[in-house]
Amino acid sequence: MFLQDPHEFPEVTEFVQKEALRCRLSLLTHSLGYVDGLREVLQVLPNTRAFVLGTRVGDPHADQLDGVFTPSTAPYPPFIRVCPILRWKYRDVWRFIRGFEIPYCCLYNQGYTSLGNRLDTSPNPALATKDPERPFLPPWALVHGDLEREGRRKKEANDVVSDEKFGMLEIREAAMIVIGNEILQGGMADMNVRPTAVALRRCGVRLSFVAMVPDNVNHIAEVVRDLSNRFEVVVTSGGIGPTHDDVTMKSLAQAFGEPLRRDAEYEKRIRAHYETEGTFHDKYVTMADIPQISRLVFHKDAVSESQTSGFPIVKTGNVYSLPGIPTYYLR
Repeated sequence: MFLQDPHEFPEVTEFVQKEALRCRLSLLTHSLGYVDGLREVLQVLPNTRAFVLGTRVGDPHADQLDGVFTPSTAPYPPFIRVCPILRWKYRDVWRFIRGFEIPYCCLYNQGYTSLGNRLDTSPNPALATKDPERPFLPPWALVHGDLEREGRRKKEANDVVSDEKFGMLEIREAAMIVIGNEILQGGMADMNVRPTAVALRRCGVRLSFVAMVPDNVNHIAEVVRDLSNRFEVVVTSGGIGPTHDDVTMKSLAQAFGEPLRRDAEYEKRIRAHYETEGTFHDKYVTMADIPQISRLVFHKDAVSESQTSGFPIVKTGNVYSLPGIPTYYLR
């Protein structure tokens, strides 16, 4: 059943019709509004006893639901509301869609995270980038699931969402992943956990969990997936150098289901750093291979506010990756 809004996105209509054909579904389309549309469907199909809905906790009117199976209430006609994903979080939806390669509307690749109609829905500002060639991150890169509906506002209202809402001020707990065989084998002591905990605490954030993992792509990817779903921010230390056992970026790409790309700005900084030292080698530029959705976070001088020439932090979703060598990590 497709309850088509008078101001429906044409992309939504096209997607629904295409998927109905692909899945060989009988599609009933109505533009009468939700209540009247349901009543008409029940007149056409009087033996219908239940409707499956995609409602989740946090959606409008979800507080009226007692559980997965809930009888309808006035003014709706009598039926059972079946909500199989009621307890799912935003990230669960996209993990399911991507894991099973389920088709989705193309608008989600244009910055949208929740779709109403053309009059009340805009791209989500939480996914906006400063890259004109890629103005929005993909929907699964949204860190704060409670911002899913930030695009559901009147376009003419020109609402502005404060950057602080997406920053460290709302984050209360973080996790850290220390990567490296040398630490687990006792060849080197970790020197990054304590200063990380101190720095986070100054921001009002508690470092609640630390994992130490070997230089293994599958192992790292599994831990990243787990912790990035459980914590709002994850910090990784180590595994981003140019040697064969530096596999953090490959692991992040696997964890987020993204290909690697060569970042031009990162490569430029790598070349400048090592050429200045007179130690440049072609293999060093492989450090600039980062996941497709990653972006660089540059250090700023505390006085001038200008970017420093040091290596950037690689931000992939809610995961921030830093070098393991303390002299670079602590800069």
